[in-house]
Amino acid sequence: MGDELPANNLDAAAGEAQMAGALAARPLVTAIQTTLPVTLEVFFRLFFANGASYGLLASHAEHGDSELELSAWSHDTEHAELGLTRALHCRIPVVAPIGPKSTRATKIQRFKYFGPGVGCLIDSSTTMADIPCKLLHSRLPCV
Repeated sequence: MGDELPANNLDAAAGEAQMAGALAARPLVTAIQTTLPVTLEVFFRLFFANGASYGLLASHAEHGDSELELSAWSHDTEHAELGLTRALHCRIPVVAPIGPKSTRATKIQRFKYFGPGVGCLIDSSTTMADIPCKLLHSRLPCV
């Protein structure tokens, strides 16, 4: 997957039904809601495409993470209905009175494009290897 959204064979109604089902799978808490003056294609290219200027690697580096290794987007053969998947492996600093000064982390991102006029869903799960019971999950629906 390069700089373009994947082709989608769904019509708008089927795409909307799939997106609604994906969003209903877990309750959401809206942290921020905004409208950007760009198309979904431009948004994807800037923030999520392989090699994106303002993408995952830049964000993690800006927050002080190191040992960054990001795979390219690929089709998830185990869960084809989830669309595309990629993994980020890195070391992140830990700011806590006890525990390690840093931890190894793995962030798995899944991307599902539902079609023009419907939107996409970007799902992220992060596990931290050296911190017990630490799992972070976020979901970004884009229309």
